[in-house]
Amino acid sequence: KSSKMLRSHHMITVMLPCLVRTVFADNCSISSYQCGTHFTCPSIFERNNICPFSRMPGQLEEIKSELATFGMGCFWAGDSLFGVLPGVIRTCVGYAGGIKESPAYKNMGDHTEVINIEYDPELVSYTHLLSLFWNNHEYSLTKKIKRQVYISNLLSSYHQKYRLQNHPWLVETLGFNTREILCESPLAAKLNGYIAGAGTLEQFERELPNLGLNEKSVQYLTKYIIENQGNGLYC
Repeated sequence: KSSKMLRSHHMITVMLPCLVRTVFADNCSISSYQCGTHFTCPSIFERNNICPFSRMPGQLEEIKSELATFGMGCFWAGDSLFGVLPGVIRTCVGYAGGIKESPAYKNMGDHTEVINIEYDPELVSYTHLLSLFWNNHEYSLTKKIKRQVYISNLLSSYHQKYRLQNHPWLVETLGFNTREILCESPLAAKLNGYIAGAGTLEQFERELPNLGLNEKSVQYLTKYIIENQGNGLYC
């Protein structure tokens, strides 16, 4: 089927005949159009603009960002993969594409797992995001992501920055103690990717001046980046 793509601030829309509903936190929902396994919606970061961690340390002005929403079968790996990518501002995971009311972990109905990616189009293109999406979402691929078929609660605290949350000392030290902060924080998105092995030590050291981390946090992260980099993502 042919499609028409529209772009605007905080919005990427793929126009197709099939209208579906995207469910967000607290059963809030919006209408969106479905295209295969990727979806589109207004930015969740516009609707939850309450987080003091919404900028990187040292960022002086707002970035004119755009939003992409992808369904990759597993959002833990996608959260790490995209979160550490230069130009990605923040990520948030959930599910979309279905019409079931109040989907839950053991009763998700016709929804699928998705990841919201807010990004700076001056630094990373939508085409590049799509390339990563297509190269990492097919179940027939034998590298990068080891997949399982399961669905999780949309925007539940348990699944936000899952790899990062496996390091409670770091989460507590950096103040990532709510679902909103885990979704809104660009730093949380990056560190979740690094600690999962999606980024390299060289990239981490290059970005360090802009991350605002203390020495103990840097030492802690460096240990796990060295340990995990290049091991491939998994769910």
